[in-house]
Amino acid sequence: MVALDTSRTWFRYHQLFADLLRLQLRRTRSGEVAALHRAAAGWLAGRGMEVEAIRHAQAARDWGLAARLLADQWPGLYGRPSTSRRSRPRATDTPRPLDRRLPHLPPRHNQTDTDLTKPC
Repeated sequence: MVALDTSRTWFRYHQLFADLLRLQLRRTRSGEVAALHRAAAGWLAGRGMEVEAIRHAQAARDWGLAARLLADQWPGLYGRPSTSRRSRPRATDTPRPLDRRLPHLPPRHNQTDTDLTKPC
């Protein structure tokens, strides 16, 4: 495990060990993976960790939740210096039919990596 802060409150598993745990979870309880991602998205969103919450909603393939989180948070994500361009949610991370069902999301551009945190 790797400490993520100086007070040693937040930790992260080594990437290889984390990969092994995810593989074991998919093998033994594959039906629970989406529910765990949805729970993580809700927990993270409630603690102001919007980018991580959106990523978990996308991993759960819960496009409605991902869209709601994006719609609620994308203006605030833009311009946040702590959110790097690589870690920002992208329009290509959600299925295209979502655009028509959720008009409150910013429109897509023709680019393949449209950053939803940028103003249109």
